[in-house]
Amino acid sequence: MHNSNKINIQFAQLKSISTLSNKKAQGGDITMIFAFMFLLIIIGTGIVAGLASFFGAEYDYRKIDAQLLNYKITKCLQENKINFDQEPELIKQQIYEKCQLNKNSLEQNFYLKIQIPDKPTIKLGRGDNTQCELQKLNTNFPVCIDHTLTINNQQITIQSGSKLKTQTKIT
Repeated sequence: MHNSNKINIQFAQLKSISTLSNKKAQGGDITMIFAFMFLLIIIGTGIVAGLASFFGAEYDYRKIDAQLLNYKITKCLQENKINFDQEPELIKQQIYEKCQLNKNSLEQNFYLKIQIPDKPTIKLGRGDNTQCELQKLNTNFPVCIDHTLTINNQQITIQSGSKLKTQTKIT
């Protein structure tokens, strides 16, 4: 029995030595937790910033919409022959058909004015030139784009505007 007590004491001493050596090696693991937490904070901040910029932004499409409408009307007038000697209602109907414009969308969200000297002015949509000028003072008014072109020695002035102030990004 005396030998077994000695063995137990030696075993206990070895056990305490091994736990001391393990505690010394854990210092590196403890210091690495700060680097790990720093990386988690950086990655988390990046994810939150990315999601906020993607889902939180609203875009102002008015200028781009006005430019696209102006381009589409300009191209349509150059490629199609529209008789401007008719009644204004017939001219409007021709513009809707030949330029392939959606009447409901144009009437609700856009403004279009086509002016030819010595001819009646054609107005499509809601709005007028005054609202276009007021946009410089108040951002809630439509953004308008003016363009002048010459077809058959006639100078045609096109003014297009958009009232679609903001749209949320659709995912």
